[in-house]
Amino acid sequence: MALGTDPLDPDSDDDGLSDGDEVGLGTDPLDTDTDDDGLDDGEEVDLGTDPTNPDTDGDGLLDGQDVEFIQDRIAAQDPSVFASHGHQNALHSRLEEVEMKLLMGDTDGAIMDLMNMLGRLDGCGATADRNDWIIDCSVQIEIRGLIETLIVNLS
Repeated sequence: MALGTDPLDPDSDDDGLSDGDEVGLGTDPLDTDTDDDGLDDGEEVDLGTDPTNPDTDGDGLLDGQDVEFIQDRIAAQDPSVFASHGHQNALHSRLEEVEMKLLMGDTDGAIMDLMNMLGRLDGCGATADRNDWIIDCSVQIEIRGLIETLIVNLS
């Protein structure tokens, strides 16, 4: 209670981390995004970024406006979830291009590139479409959601 949290609510700010975990991590149990980088503290822990550092990789882009969290999730996937190995590489390359545009201040161009990428991740109902680069629907939906999060954060 000394922190202003509700002892009957294990996650006072509803960011996916318990108040006790937040105290241990050094994040604010009353603020969903302690470092104000556009990603909730719980998302950052899940994605492998630092919820107390707004620019975990030090490249000049806030974590919530950077491609790293998407690239890391793509890199962690088994190659079998991609239509081909080339598609995994293509996603990484396209995200690198997005990051370069962001670093040069071309946010509109970066958003357009991200929107175009969504066209390769848009087929999961029961199965992926023929033109989808990720053929495992659960992975496709996850990566698509991360790209959509980045688009929203950039808008």
